Amino acid sequence: MAGTATAPRVRRFTYTPLDPGDRHEVKVHGVTFKANVPVELDDQKHRAHIMETVTVGERDGRALTEGRMVYRPLADLLAGNKTFVEEGADRPKPGRPPTPKTAEEYRAHAVRWINAAPNATTMLERWKAEADLRASCDASDAIAEDIWSNVYLPRKHVLDNQPPD
Repeated sequence: MAGTATAPRVRRFTYTPLDPGDRHEVKVHGVTFKANVPVELDDQKHRAHIMETVTVGERDGRALTEGRMVYRPLADLLAGNKTFVEEGADRPKPGRPPTPKTAEEYRAHAVRWINAAPNATTMLERWKAEADLRASCDASDAIAEDIWSNVYLPRKHVLDNQPPD
């Protein structure tokens, strides 16, 4: 009986920074991920050498454990990490974040949605719609101008220069 070779499983993961201070590029077990750029991971080629805790027995009602170094597909490790999204996998929907109440909370809120905006038109519509929210958070004109100049306009430049789908 001849064994059949199984084709290596290749999965695509995208690093998605969740907070404004997150890096735009990360390296995980030798693989570099750039923000919002999918990377193919081959289960045979991209493996991580990690420590796993294994129960080896019991003494006086307590489990005896030891650490063992094992190789696991990197994709299996990333699958449970909320900053990495597997193509085709269901992504849990996060709860709605609280409405910002201070200028600093508004800044973090604005940076998050601006960086997630799918296109410049949607981004501009939301910016206009949030004028009252900015006012209620005491996000002064100087703070709004800072967000506009340092977050909004650079993101708009990126969106305007993306090739069409």
